[in-house]
Amino acid sequence: MGFSINEPEYDMQKFSGRFNNFIKVSNPLHAFYSNRRIKEFQLLIKVQKRDEERYFKMTGTRKMIVPKEKVKLIRIAQTVISTAVNPDTGKNIFWSMRMSSFLPFNLPISFGLIITPPTPFNTILWQWINQTYNAQCNYGNRNASSEYTVKTVMRSYVAACVASISVALFTRMLVSGWTKSMTGGLLVIFNAFTAYLATSSAGFLNAFMMRVTEL
Repeated sequence: MGFSINEPEYDMQKFSGRFNNFIKVSNPLHAFYSNRRIKEFQLLIKVQKRDEERYFKMTGTRKMIVPKEKVKLIRIAQTVISTAVNPDTGKNIFWSMRMSSFLPFNLPISFGLIITPPTPFNTILWQWINQTYNAQCNYGNRNASSEYTVKTVMRSYVAACVASISVALFTRMLVSGWTKSMTGGLLVIFNAFTAYLATSSAGFLNAFMMRVTEL
C-alpha cells in the first residue's frame, strides 16, 4: 500500500474518524512544539508534496512507498500545523488560542466553574474568564479571509460576554432554590451540571458572536 499526503489519516465520513481526528488535534502535547520545529514540519510537508507531484507525473499516481516512521512523522506534522498555523494567513496562531492548548487552559477554568460556590460574583467572574478564553480561541481560529476590524471584534466580544454571563446567571437563578439545601458531593455534582448547561449554551453564543462576520 502506498502513501499520499492528500489522503486523510482517518475516514472523515464516519463519526469514529472525526472523533479520532478531534482527539489528535486537541492533544495538549502538540502545543509544545517551538516555532522553529513548526517551520521544519512545514518544510517536511512541502517536500513530500513536491515528491508526490513528481511521482504522479512519472506514474500517474501520488501513492508512494514511504517508511512507516516517516509516515508517522508526516501525520504529526500535519496535525501540529493544523492547530498552530492559520490556513488563511499562513501565520502561527498564538499559543493559548490553539486547539491543542484548549485542554490545559480549560482545566483551571472548569475547576473554578464547578468547585467555587455558585454565588453571583463567582458566576460572573468565571463565566467572564471562560468566555474571554473562548473568544480568543474563536478569533485565533477564524476564517481570516473574512474582514475583521478592531471595532467588530470588540463589539462581538462584549456581546458574547454579556450574553454568556446573562445565560449563566439566569440558569443559576432558576436552580438557586434547590442548591441552598445542598452540601458536600451533591452540591459539587449539581454545580457541575448547572455549569455545563450555562457554559454550553453560552459557548454557542460566544462562537456565534465572535465569528458572525464569517456568516
